Amino acid sequence: MDAILPSLEDYDRKKCAELNDKFRQEGPQLDKDAIILTDALRSHMTKNANGFTFARRCNELNRLIAGYDFSISWDNDPYGERDIGFFDFMGERVMFKIDYYDLDLKYRSENPADPDVTSRVMTIMLANDQ
Repeated sequence: MDAILPSLEDYDRKKCAELNDKFRQEGPQLDKDAIILTDALRSHMTKNANGFTFARRCNELNRLIAGYDFSISWDNDPYGERDIGFFDFMGERVMFKIDYYDLDLKYRSENPADPDVTSRVMTIMLANDQ
């Protein structure tokens, strides 16, 4: 039997936004959340970089995402979940997107506002990667 998935009205979007902020600012929890860099973004970040330079670029990328100002892109966040953003990084347009999965990372979460049933996965990519 297929599970009935929630509509956007069935969960607390304000709580979801708070959890997304915590995820962006503090990073993933070790066993259930993840951050993924696309191959194209990773390649862009490793151009002319040694390990130290790449690490500094990752730190800068994290800083930009953690401090992202959603007030400048309200049209990209119509549900107020603060789960997507676009910014310039190393001369390219970059975006991040947080998706909500069940704890097994197989299906969409039943309730993205409940951290006990939700894994957050942030994908960071070049905007033209989509």
